[in-house]
Amino acid sequence: MRSRDTLQISGPGADVQAPFARVVCGASGTRCSRVAVEQALEVAGGDGTVRFLAITDVRGVGPNRMAGTGTARAERALADARQAARDAGVAASTELCYHADPRRVLVDTARASDLLVLGGHVHSRGEGMFLGSAAVYALHAAPIPVLIARPVPGGRRLAERVMVAAAGVEGDRHAAQVAAALAARSGGSVTFLHVEGPGGPDVYRHLAEAAADAIAVTGTEPMVVSVRGRGPDALVALADELEATLLVLGSRSLAGLRALASVSERVGARARCPVLVMRDQASADARLTSRSSG
Repeated sequence: MRSRDTLQISGPGADVQAPFARVVCGASGTRCSRVAVEQALEVAGGDGTVRFLAITDVRGVGPNRMAGTGTARAERALADARQAARDAGVAASTELCYHADPRRVLVDTARASDLLVLGGHVHSRGEGMFLGSAAVYALHAAPIPVLIARPVPGGRRLAERVMVAAAGVEGDRHAAQVAAALAARSGGSVTFLHVEGPGGPDVYRHLAEAAADAIAVTGTEPMVVSVRGRGPDALVALADELEATLLVLGSRSLAGLRALASVSERVGARARCPVLVMRDQASADARLTSRSSG
């Protein structure tokens, strides 16, 4: 058995500040990229800015000439992104880069920003790394939050049904704050998803603290959907069943071999809906300090 309750957002959502003021978005002209452009603009809103980055990796000459994204296609992608930003009323800039490793450029360029948005297919994390997916690479390597953009089920808005993967740890709080802010700005709803499993006495205390943080933004008490099962598989199945428009997860910012067990990376690669992977609060605080002193 599991309880199923949803936090309905009410109140002046327009008064809630954008949780991500400076957004970097990859633009390549693919269908996934076009979805990323739309969702980056939605997250930024009228009080944020988006920097669209297209990377052309043309190599060789003559019969040996190869390109993942050619110059003409990259320029068209940036032109389309500029027009989309104008239509949405969002401040935006565009940049065309030339580099043999687009994934690395995207991650390095986004380091000083608040969010990196990339289009992503649905596949296993191992397959994504093998195929060189920029989205899966960013989940593994980026020090800032990453939004893996995918088409929203039913044509809904990105933050219409926001699900927060609440593990009952300290990192839940930052994820809950951001999820509540995104939902409040869009008039959406928030649901906490909790996969039951081995945990210490602090699990429910952390869940209560995360709920209090959501209340501070929305003014409404959130409830929790609880289910038993394996973490990544259960979260993906729940998000699909509840028709989530956005799944928000925390991350302990693990790297190397330890990251192979990262729930956030596996869910980010497999979920059918867009996935926002947060980073630890210390990293967020450091970015805010850098921004205020710059």
